[in-house]
Amino acid sequence: MSPGPPRGAGGQNVLIVRYSVELTAARFGLSVDRVSELLSAARAKMADVRKTRPRPHLDTKMLASWNGQALLRAVQAANFLKENLWDAETDRPPVLLQREDMELQQISPPISGFLDDYAFLVSGLLDLYEASLQTQWLQWAEQLQLRQDVLFWDQQDGGYFCSDPNDTPSCCSSRKVGR
Repeated sequence: MSPGPPRGAGGQNVLIVRYSVELTAARFGLSVDRVSELLSAARAKMADVRKTRPRPHLDTKMLASWNGQALLRAVQAANFLKENLWDAETDRPPVLLQREDMELQQISPPISGFLDDYAFLVSGLLDLYEASLQTQWLQWAEQLQLRQDVLFWDQQDGGYFCSDPNDTPSCCSSRKVGR
């Protein structure tokens, strides 16, 4: 294996094109076509030389220690969730963000919430559905998504507002994201 380029050889062991073809042609008094030909020839020559070099070593070993640590942490997280955030009798989280009457505790003046509130909860519910295959999570996610669309979607220009444009203006009023 070669030790690599000597110190101080920076920019000399690889074809470096620092300027546009037009500037390079002007600098050396050549036509743009001639500079393009020279660069193509140099690249082809470098590719031929590169093909003669031994390929770099491919590291295919498994990092058993890292894999073991990742597995351990995943099991610990699953146990924590099972012991602290899951009710085995109802097969659902013990404290839900969803009340039976579908109402939220409001502040004065009431607001509809924020786009992120809905988007991240919908995402979490979809993950919960994928993990459990219980349709209640999918249905709730769909209800929230529909509500999110009603509250935050800009029918006129597309995209979502971060907050309901009909809410009382506040420090967090309705800037728009995406389209």
